[in-house]
Amino acid sequence: MPDGYLWITERMGKKVVKVSSVGGSKIEMLDLTSQVYQSVSQDGLLGMTVHPDLYADMNTNTNNYVYLVYTYDDDPGVGVSRKFRVARYTYNSCTGTLNNGSATTIIDNITAGNDHNSGKIKIGPDLKLYWTIGDLGNNRGGNACEEIRSQYLPLNNTDYSRYHGKILRLNLDGTIPSDNPTLNGVKSHVYTYGHRNAQGIVFGSDGTLYSSEHGDKTDDELNIITAGKNYGWPLIAGYNDDSAYAYCNWSNYPSNCGSYDSNSCPGSYIDESTSAVSMSGFNPPIGTYNSTVASEPTGGWLTWPTVAPSSINIYEGGLIPGWGKSLFIPTLKAGMILRTKLNVAGTALEDGTYEEFHLGNERFRDIIMDPDGVTLYTIT
Repeated sequence: MPDGYLWITERMGKKVVKVSSVGGSKIEMLDLTSQVYQSVSQDGLLGMTVHPDLYADMNTNTNNYVYLVYTYDDDPGVGVSRKFRVARYTYNSCTGTLNNGSATTIIDNITAGNDHNSGKIKIGPDLKLYWTIGDLGNNRGGNACEEIRSQYLPLNNTDYSRYHGKILRLNLDGTIPSDNPTLNGVKSHVYTYGHRNAQGIVFGSDGTLYSSEHGDKTDDELNIITAGKNYGWPLIAGYNDDSAYAYCNWSNYPSNCGSYDSNSCPGSYIDESTSAVSMSGFNPPIGTYNSTVASEPTGGWLTWPTVAPSSINIYEGGLIPGWGKSLFIPTLKAGMILRTKLNVAGTALEDGTYEEFHLGNERFRDIIMDPDGVTLYTIT
């Protein structure tokens, strides 16, 4: 932020904090312990975005809003009913914190999960709120009996049960924008669909929306997000390319789904390595981080070619020779931060290569550029 602090959400800590870029001192801005439910590896306090008016003037009392997305328990004391909520808070320029009593619910009552919640939110240059929701980790592990619903489109404009595996676009008050795409005859919050677990979104200065998305065994995706498009999951992973990916719908085999095995299928596959899938409106990625391979990998997840892209940011600073317009992608496997250069138009990768900034045991969760145009911060 312009005050020289990094504003951070703590997923398990259930707090918003700020950390000084000079000396690293940490100040608590908001404690959401009483609101947020967190018990597994991908729920809790997730994304945060700041109204552009507040970013421009931190002393403003107009649109001094911060938006947060988190999971909550809709049935406390009885059983866990994990749901999503997007809430708006006001920033107090006198105290430098968020006003706890200012909470306004923008949207809630959308089922969350124990896996693949995604949870990245951004306010676009159109002053709309963009929000990624994953496929909840269905059709794998302990969720193998649950069908992936990323291809399911809402039946009406209040059908939140089909919002999973989507990127949503909302007015800042939570209503449906009038210019959202009409999909299957319905205009809803759904902006794009066919996503697995898009944990990163960022806008370029020209308004182009880029996204990073986790693949399964192969085909992590780097996407340009276009209204109304289908990004393929789970029928297509990465390119529609006759390559390694094969989709086994374990929920089709209820007598076997409890014994999920990532290296087998109790029935038939939809197999890209046999023939490309016919799909209307499919939008291919602009890159897959070298995770597209010819044959399906076996073994465990650490041996697969996926890098697990956890977020995304864009460099347009013009101060570092040769970088031009580049995307940064932090990853959760092999401790890599990747940089890849876009073409001048920002519509494709210049040469499809990825520069590795680090290689270690860290899990890099997010990355941001200092206003000085040469300093990067990342969080593990």
